[in-house]
Amino acid sequence: MNAAGWIEAGPRCSYHDSPSGEEIEVGYLWRIVKNGQERSLRIEIAPGAIHNDVVVTAILRNQLAEEDPPERILVLPGGELRVT
Repeated sequence: MNAAGWIEAGPRCSYHDSPSGEEIEVGYLWRIVKNGQERSLRIEIAPGAIHNDVVVTAILRNQLAEEDPPERILVLPGGELRVT
């Protein structure tokens, strides 16, 4: 558990076609829960962005610590994050 109370509700799923229609290398989807609320959190990797499990896990942990995590984060080349 983290300070904001969000936790993962099962394993991540990976995909290669973004629901947003943007070109991605890979995307990851988690179900997260807090006090009976359930939502999804997607982390998508843009082509050319450097990533690995450590980077993706760090982004996930940072978002779970937020009071109101976003639905989607796009990791851009250079390490910039676009939150939507």
